[in-house]
Amino acid sequence: MPQKFSPKKYFSKIYAVDLLKELYQKHGETMFIEVNEQTPRKTAIDMILESFNNLEIEKKLDIQKDLAYISSFSNSNFSILARKLFKDIKGLAFEPEIQCASDHDLTLYFFLRHNELISELIFLNEFYLSKTYLSYEAKNYNKETLSLDVDELAREFKRIANKEDNATDCEFTWKELDGVLYVRSVFEGSHELSTKIDPKTGEVDRANTRRRIETIRIACVPKEKVVLISGTVDKNQKLIFLDTFLRIVCKSGYDGKVDTYDLSIFKNLSLDFMSINKGTPLMKWKVKNITFSYKDGKKKLRLSLNSDANTLGMDPLSETLNEISLNEGFKTFEIDSASFSFTFNNKDKEGKVINVNCSISKNKTSLCSLFQYDNYAMNLLRLGGISKGFVLEEK
Repeated sequence: MPQKFSPKKYFSKIYAVDLLKELYQKHGETMFIEVNEQTPRKTAIDMILESFNNLEIEKKLDIQKDLAYISSFSNSNFSILARKLFKDIKGLAFEPEIQCASDHDLTLYFFLRHNELISELIFLNEFYLSKTYLSYEAKNYNKETLSLDVDELAREFKRIANKEDNATDCEFTWKELDGVLYVRSVFEGSHELSTKIDPKTGEVDRANTRRRIETIRIACVPKEKVVLISGTVDKNQKLIFLDTFLRIVCKSGYDGKVDTYDLSIFKNLSLDFMSINKGTPLMKWKVKNITFSYKDGKKKLRLSLNSDANTLGMDPLSETLNEISLNEGFKTFEIDSASFSFTFNNKDKEGKVINVNCSISKNKTSLCSLFQYDNYAMNLLRLGGISKGFVLEEK
């Protein structure tokens, strides 16, 4: 359920007061406050909130409607996409005329100064609201024939959506940005019961039916040799859409490979990603928990490990095994899953860090190739020999 919009919470994330003044002017109002770098943050927020609360009710509701809308897509991914899209369309790096100290600042700036880009940015941002994707290997697509290939893909997606007399319109949208191809298809699915109340009589129709709105999202990341798919349809239908995309756009197809990870490497308690790191801004890392099985898989044990910020690398596991006298036995256990945390320097914000939590099992990871710092973590798994890529599943 969407959270109720809180003006105070939103204002606490806005530092560029001049942008709020612009928004007020858009609604025919004036914000009579002055804030500078010496103004205590709490004082600035209180002043902004007081100005907002003093507005006439109609103006206040109009401005709040805009703020709630902007807040719904204000996040770090929107900021990254906005800079990329601006450069892609304008041909030059984004340099705001007003300093944007937060992601909310930058989103408000685009809403006010580059509103023509908002709908496209919201479309792109949808792909970053969740990391829950089915991933598969993908070849690069041909940029010269991409437009024609995507036109054919749109026709095929509509054909799939209309199978079994499921007559429906099929909205199809795509965009290529910074080496990533984004595709979204929305169509009507199966009928489902939906209780309906007659607004005049109050009569309840419990046999009323409506059609579900189904969505398929595909992101192809050739640099990582991966295609990602998510959607509201079941897994078999996703695989049909995925195979269609691979055949038409990547000139390959789905052949049943699975993402594979070698967890036996974690038996090496001296494993250190810091020493094998190449090209990522890794600051520190550590193992958080591990699950292993023994007695031919009949028994399992999950260890939640030391969460002390000063305990790094494989030390939390090594210390725990020592405490419960399992060092020797651990070498013979089958590792089922493991969870790690990686801390990277934020390349865009000096002095800030980004934490990436990573869980891994034999055929799955929580990392997603759409996210830059997830890719850094995935690169570490490759360097450590843990990630084995996509291989044919053994029958």
